Amino acid sequence: MVVPKIALEGASVVVRGQFNPAMFSPAWFLMNGLVGKAEYEAADVEAIVAPVASFRLDWLQVNVQAEMFQVLTDKTDAYESLRDVAVGALGALPGTPISQLGINRQVHLVTENAHEWHAVGDALIRNDVWEGVLTLPGLADVTTWSVRPDKYAGRIQVQVQPSSKVEFGVYIAYNDHYDLTIVESQPQSRDEFGTRPNAGTGTLSAEKVSVAVEILSGEWAECMKRAGQVVERVAAQKEGAA
Repeated sequence: MVVPKIALEGASVVVRGQFNPAMFSPAWFLMNGLVGKAEYEAADVEAIVAPVASFRLDWLQVNVQAEMFQVLTDKTDAYESLRDVAVGALGALPGTPISQLGINRQVHLVTENAHEWHAVGDALIRNDVWEGVLTLPGLADVTTWSVRPDKYAGRIQVQVQPSSKVEFGVYIAYNDHYDLTIVESQPQSRDEFGTRPNAGTGTLSAEKVSVAVEILSGEWAECMKRAGQVVERVAAQKEGAA
């Protein structure tokens, strides 16, 4: 197994719904027991106004807009704490209508040289189909969708691009997308999967808060494990370098 060499990484939780950004502040997170006094006192507030709330609490970044609540961290030892904050925040907003949930990881892989870097792209897309039409084609962006392996409506999405931050780096964006509804069964074929895999209806409902909490509490470990497997699989493609 190829052990991925990671230069930068982070994780985030995104909830789509109806929010009042002006109500979110470091004090709100402290009052609801989501962060400690040390994080509160280290708060770096960018903006808390009607259209947006954006601030950092030590290891935790918070961004809220009218239709989105996002918490993220670039500290790998704080991923479970990130989950706990997301669960706690949703628990403090029981009447808020929400529609969708995303559990995400972002990784910048390192390859050793241009040969390994190109090998990853060449393994993920077929550059040979452009022979005689394009000169020196290469991967700029590839997005893959997958059926969910559980009972929830949604999809898994993996996006791979050249890294904009690391030389000979590969950027991987992993997204576990949930529509916050339950399905009787998942698609069993590509035709059933459809041309637009189940991205959800986006229907707003306060009842979806409990489903989001259930997913964050029960599926987090599997999401992180699956994201790690995706990173390992992409990293393994550099072995094809000549």
